[in-house]
Amino acid sequence: MSSSDEQDTLDALEREASEFTKDAEIDRIRKAFTLDAYAVLDLQPGVTEKDIKIQYRKKSLLIHPDKTKNPAAPDAFDRLKKAQTSLLDEKEREYLDGCIADARRLLIREHKYNLDSPELKTEEFKKEWRAKTVHVLLEEEARRRRQAKAKLQEEGRERRKEEEELDARKRKRDQDKAWEDTLYNSNNPPSQKDRDESTTQTPTTTSLADIIAQCHTQIHSFLAEVHPPDSLLAAVQRQTRISLDVAATALTRYQLHELSLSYNGGKDCLVLLVLFLASLHPIIRNDSTAAPSSLPAIYALPPDPFPTVEDFVRWSAHAYHLDIIKYTTDPPRSTLRSSFENYLSLNPGVKAIFVGTRRTDPHGAKLTHFDRTDHGWPDFVRVHPVIDWHYAEIWAFIRHLGLRYCPLYDQGYTSLGGQMDTHPNPKLRIDSSPIQDQNHRYRPAYELTEDLEERLGRN
Repeated sequence: MSSSDEQDTLDALEREASEFTKDAEIDRIRKAFTLDAYAVLDLQPGVTEKDIKIQYRKKSLLIHPDKTKNPAAPDAFDRLKKAQTSLLDEKEREYLDGCIADARRLLIREHKYNLDSPELKTEEFKKEWRAKTVHVLLEEEARRRRQAKAKLQEEGRERRKEEEELDARKRKRDQDKAWEDTLYNSNNPPSQKDRDESTTQTPTTTSLADIIAQCHTQIHSFLAEVHPPDSLLAAVQRQTRISLDVAATALTRYQLHELSLSYNGGKDCLVLLVLFLASLHPIIRNDSTAAPSSLPAIYALPPDPFPTVEDFVRWSAHAYHLDIIKYTTDPPRSTLRSSFENYLSLNPGVKAIFVGTRRTDPHGAKLTHFDRTDHGWPDFVRVHPVIDWHYAEIWAFIRHLGLRYCPLYDQGYTSLGGQMDTHPNPKLRIDSSPIQDQNHRYRPAYELTEDLEERLGRN
């Protein structure tokens, strides 16, 4: 064989190998689960937008219909393009990431694993996770289609009614005006305040299931954001994922009715509450009736609480559907220990209580995510999802998600207790005068950055 023939043979073999590679990739793309854009692009969740664009360009150049004779190339190319578009859309990617995360938590709960289970690192678990992701995505897609169908049907009914109701609306407006005239004569007209209150006192119809879904969506939207690895928000994302895993582990160990919350309206408890609500989403995903009407909580307050704190706790109870039992601690007559003893006697089914303690709090240094109470205390497990969060991370979470918080924090208070032992943090004082008076001005709590300075306003 001449050198020319040999080169022709090598070129032919290279073309054949190249076509084989293209055919294999086209086949892989068409077999990938369409609803999982990561699978179509052969990427792992959590990659950056830049990685997505690079991978798409590489794959699209390989299987472009102009560069291969494979008749399935146009279909594969179209699927690839749709996958990239989906992952570059913030809401679509957030939705997909949420489904993948829920699939993992459902598996952990079904197998009753914990965060340290070695099974989580096995190929078998990863295979199950992929299969569970497909299952969750299919269920979500079916639910979305049902909602879309119901919406179309409702819109159709509304359109059919619209023409019939045009005359009825006019008649009703005339009747309403006549009725209003009978309620208020010229000597007693309705005030603007009366009219304003009539529109603001409508009772809320938002259920606990709705709140859970909102918290889940809000948090997973945040987790889908891309931030520099060494940034504060990236650190908050890592802490958030750990806390959600801790809550998911608690839900594998205990039934929902065996869990309760310790809530005092502080910043740490607020973060804990929102994370716990988001972790309940897999339970009510397919059946909103699985969610109770409220969540049990204990509120142990000092003998001299701030009225502003109590107002915020009442608001929280209403907004987040908390069934709070309040105890006033006034040692030695009543203590934190006696409060929990009484609470558990009223709620004997509670086995674990979520607590918003952090590492820098008193007695927090040696705590773990799950700690049984000490000897002499009523027996229950304390769950600490935010134990390793730093002060700045707590505030970054609250402010980035736009959560409403106790107004005292805007007045320089950084750690809340009773009125006698709690003062604005001196590190946040705007003026430098050493004179103690009531006219000092303070920066808001979120401007403090050091953990060890958090409690400088506490006696």
